[in-house]
Amino acid sequence: MSEGKPMRILLATVGSSGDVHPFIAIAVALRARGHEVVLATNPYFREVVEGAGIGFASIGERIVPEELAAEMPGAFKRFVGAYVLTRRVFLPHLPKTYEDLRACARSFGPDVIVGHQIAFGVPWIAEELGIPWGTCVLAPATMLSDEDPGVYPIGMDVRGAPMAVRRMQHWFARRAMSVFLDGPMNRFRRSLGRGKRSDTFFGEMLSGSLILGMWSSAFRGSASDDPETLRICGFPWFDRKGGEDGLEPGLEAFLSDGEAPIVVTLGSVLSHVHRHVYENAVRAMEDVGVRAVLVTGHEHDGAFVNSERVYRADYVAYSQLLHRGAATVHHGGVGTTAQALRAGRPVLVLPHAHDQFDNAARCEALGVGLRMDASRASVKRLRSAFERLIGDAGMRSRSAEVGRAVGLEDGAEGAVEALEANFG
Repeated sequence: MSEGKPMRILLATVGSSGDVHPFIAIAVALRARGHEVVLATNPYFREVVEGAGIGFASIGERIVPEELAAEMPGAFKRFVGAYVLTRRVFLPHLPKTYEDLRACARSFGPDVIVGHQIAFGVPWIAEELGIPWGTCVLAPATMLSDEDPGVYPIGMDVRGAPMAVRRMQHWFARRAMSVFLDGPMNRFRRSLGRGKRSDTFFGEMLSGSLILGMWSSAFRGSASDDPETLRICGFPWFDRKGGEDGLEPGLEAFLSDGEAPIVVTLGSVLSHVHRHVYENAVRAMEDVGVRAVLVTGHEHDGAFVNSERVYRADYVAYSQLLHRGAATVHHGGVGTTAQALRAGRPVLVLPHAHDQFDNAARCEALGVGLRMDASRASVKRLRSAFERLIGDAGMRSRSAEVGRAVGLEDGAEGAVEALEANFG
């Protein structure tokens, strides 16, 4: 039970598993402290939310992220991903998502609303109900800082550039998101009788009373130009299957029967979009002479796996697997990045789109791994990277050091403490 009065908290998010699982972790921690919580999201996630013992509210149409990736691969491409995802996914579904969330808020009567940065409409609902609200930012890429600039799918890497160049890059980022968002958002605002607004993504959606930065301070610390409302909480931990039942018997036997393998996973959405990465990785590992575990999702039949030194699984709780590998190859989604860092093993990050490029760059800057554009993941390049991951003692030592630091943090608990301090 929290020390203050228990609160009624409405959490709102949209997107894939990587956007929903952190909110489940926060909801579980809030409930453990005696608060009443409802998590509003895509109806596809009802089972996993309710399975965690959290109240669920359905908002928007049911979207299966894996099917979306197959039907609309452009949403997960480097140069057009943000535009396609915004214009063809989020904005067309916004009216129903907004009305569902508004109805949920009016029915539940929360003391505070906390929304994802892409849960557009949260500020309007909070204003209508006269209650405070905050934003949950899952990755540091969207916290524009001239002092600690990010790396983006489009534009230059300005981390070593003069301050004027960094400011120009961030002006461009704001302008690009305004082009994607502000016109359609203002048309929807007018339909609701609301006034025009600019800079929706980096301005309005970060203008609440609290910003929860859901990453480790070891990954991206505080910057002097951060908003005063930002609280860096740490990575939140949630596995869909929880890991309480351990690994499947076949995988457990494989891990116990030889040297630690390299684990390859491309996340819940992209595993079937970039099938070639798995195939090239298997060939490269055969050349290097290491074993492999491939976490591929349900879209693969495993036809390209024809070696006893390779094990394929549909889904594995990362908290149960990654620390038993020699290294992890992943796509750079922030949830997988967090689990890989906590495992304390070197990483090869293969970003495809969105915040993945910044997450990859931060892993490399930490000295815990390498990065490579997924489109350039040839057998030759992967072979060279695997040799480095296995043979670089300094990288292995640094990975273990960062893993210990990250493992000491509990972002969900940090978020609860920030919420109680600001709203309790």
